[in-house]
Amino acid sequence: MIVRKITEEVLKKRSEGIKKAKSSKEHRQMMSDITKRLWQTEDFRRKNSGRVPWNKIPNEQRIEKFCGQCNDVMYVVPSRKNKKFCSKRCSDEYKTGRIHTNWNSNSLKNSGYNSCLSGWYKHEEFSFRSSYELSAMVELLNENKTFKVEPFYIWYEYNGILCRYFPDLLIEDELVVEVKPLKQMEDEINILKFEAARVWCEEHGYIFEIWNEQDIKLLSNDEINKLVNIGDVNLTNEIKHVKRKSN
Repeated sequence: MIVRKITEEVLKKRSEGIKKAKSSKEHRQMMSDITKRLWQTEDFRRKNSGRVPWNKIPNEQRIEKFCGQCNDVMYVVPSRKNKKFCSKRCSDEYKTGRIHTNWNSNSLKNSGYNSCLSGWYKHEEFSFRSSYELSAMVELLNENKTFKVEPFYIWYEYNGILCRYFPDLLIEDELVVEVKPLKQMEDEINILKFEAARVWCEEHGYIFEIWNEQDIKLLSNDEINKLVNIGDVNLTNEIKHVKRKSN
């Protein structure tokens, strides 16, 4: 009875942790303490000491199925025999008809989707998650400026939850830049991020700026296609999401 009670507690804390600050130090310590108490019970040790983790079960012992979206063969463990899709991407495409490109657990609209262009610039040296970020990187390199992508994270609080925020660029080791469209400047979560970044940069001797379409020259479809053709840009989704003309 004690083991069952603790196990239910672990499952509850884990489900709450996914919705809340999963990466916070307090949450990790709490889960560690609960796991240690579990392994101190003899019944739990006896039941789990010889158990093979589900991700290490060989395919010979799994059930062969076909993905409901891409129809590829997949192998599932017996405990997940009702699984219908081989990946989160296929599940999202089947349910919504949209490609799952980037999950954002802090999204205010709870959509979890990002239709922005994403990929790598200069042979995977710099990663970007929007055409705005790519435009800023191209402009900086044309000006022979050095920069780093998401060099560190800054803690901020949202709805009582401690979250991490990664600024987009660190330029010349002195200027921290966040690249955002004008239409997202007034989002509640972005305002919290910007304020936390300003305070952190002031304390650590950096300058913080927010760049939008008024501060950078946005690349057109043709310009991005040219970078793709010469091998400077590798995309993770289709270029059709970018719908604008060059400035």
